[in-house]
Amino acid sequence: MDARLNRPREEQADRELGHTDVGTGLGGLLVGAFLLSILSVGVVQHLGAPLAPEARGVDGSSATAPFRWAELLGELPTDCSLESFERRMEDALVVGQWALPKVQSLLTGVFGAGNEQAYAGREGWLFHRAGVDYLTGPAFLDPAELQRRRSDADPCESPPQPDPVSAIRRLHEDLGARGIRLIVMPTPVKAVIRPDAFSGRYEERASAVQNASFPAFLERLESAGVSVFDPTPLLLAAERESGDSSAYLATDTHWRPQAMAAVAKALAKEVEQRGDLSDRQATRYTRGVLEVSNYGDLTAMLSLPPGQTRFPPETVTIEPVLRPDGGSWRPEPEAEVLLLGDSFSNVYSNREAFATRVAGRDYHWGEGAGLAEQLSFFLKRPVDRIVQNAGGSHATRRDLAQSIARERTRGRDRLEHVRVVIYQFAVRELAAGDWQEVGLPPTPEVVADTGPAPGLPEAGGEWVVRGTIAARSSLPRPHTVPYKDCLFAVHLTEVRARSGGTVGNEMVGYLWGMRDHVWTDAAGYRVGQQITLRVRSWEDDEVQKEYGTYNRMELDDPELLMLSAFWAEPEE
Repeated sequence: MDARLNRPREEQADRELGHTDVGTGLGGLLVGAFLLSILSVGVVQHLGAPLAPEARGVDGSSATAPFRWAELLGELPTDCSLESFERRMEDALVVGQWALPKVQSLLTGVFGAGNEQAYAGREGWLFHRAGVDYLTGPAFLDPAELQRRRSDADPCESPPQPDPVSAIRRLHEDLGARGIRLIVMPTPVKAVIRPDAFSGRYEERASAVQNASFPAFLERLESAGVSVFDPTPLLLAAERESGDSSAYLATDTHWRPQAMAAVAKALAKEVEQRGDLSDRQATRYTRGVLEVSNYGDLTAMLSLPPGQTRFPPETVTIEPVLRPDGGSWRPEPEAEVLLLGDSFSNVYSNREAFATRVAGRDYHWGEGAGLAEQLSFFLKRPVDRIVQNAGGSHATRRDLAQSIARERTRGRDRLEHVRVVIYQFAVRELAAGDWQEVGLPPTPEVVADTGPAPGLPEAGGEWVVRGTIAARSSLPRPHTVPYKDCLFAVHLTEVRARSGGTVGNEMVGYLWGMRDHVWTDAAGYRVGQQITLRVRSWEDDEVQKEYGTYNRMELDDPELLMLSAFWAEPEE
């Protein structure tokens, strides 16, 4: 066609598309609507924040701390705090709090979709994203993947140490120097054993699904002389033999009590066969039977409206372990077996850490029936434990090192009686965890116990102190992690007691940062701020029993971990 014939059409199109006539009335209406849509968010936020309910979880609890314009605007974000600043702004928006549960309910109910952290599977099953990513992601030991994880780290945080083999080998060598055997227990997550509940492609599977690097991981540990107890085949066999009952909870990240007990029994047999323990008279523990119900942690992560019925509570039967005198089981500091574990060890053991309240009724997974308790029952001997709900890649190894160092200052050896250390962690940590190489202090030259350091409260004592925050740890965003409670750390300097005495130039305090998926007021503490705290020694037995197993966000500087540590609560 002649190009000259197209020219009038091009000119006409240019006139129509390149110029738009908008009347004064219509233009004013459009501008007004635009300004109204922008300003209305701020107006609704200002008027509604003090009165409107906050975003709710499965139990109807609020998802974020109250919104304070003055607090946010008084601390302008820096390059390293911008993301956290934006998240707090997003989480505090009344419009978002109102809309999110409704939108999520529509997405999950109609389209069967989850969210960024909780994936919806088949027939009411839910999966944690980290577990699925472990299976579908690259081989975690591939050199290119290790380098990628180092280089892609947040520039505002310390880069992770992504290689689990070197960290575990270090622990093995440090314990071996003391004559202690290490047994590593990588615990499969739900997606490893039940991929068929996520996708129909795995209905006819013949074996568990693992990350491509998992066989090499086991091989490298065994080549280094590290004892490995892999419960995957046992859990897979139990899954096949159980019929309708699964080894894992459908709406939670953890295993069911019977599957955990089967693993504990096999683990006890493994420990006994290696012959590392001394001959001693058997302790005749007994087990009770108790039925408990709870909403899964993945249900809470979906942020569905209160009263949702799509994911009802699950009911399980636990077997709490009792001492020969009928009292509740408890960890024994002088035991020959020490368990280092994450939430797979803590579930069914710490009632409050996994409790949910819905419509005035308390739901929980019970207590006294966790992995350490079951292991103790089958071994017929006491067991000690250091467990924490998250951070299995380094948290319990770090706690062990701290405990050894602090006990040494008191003239005691934390590992004096230990002959076997069992290191349990979820396999998802292999691909996503920070495998910091935590060195254990050398065998101490035991000296006389000199008592508590000058200026510090005696065991069981409580002081009120005031200091300046020199550093603080970060906190997870509510509903983005499986656990509902979290502690965080503050490094205080210029610390003085209310009475005027000097406690010390500096200390570390652990406070509640998140409770029931809600940031606390203390979560808003800022570096440079002066605060007053009511403190108790972190080493106090009662403090450890009540708070020691909760997830804890530590300070980045490893030297600060050796300071005197305290459980702290804000003092008005």
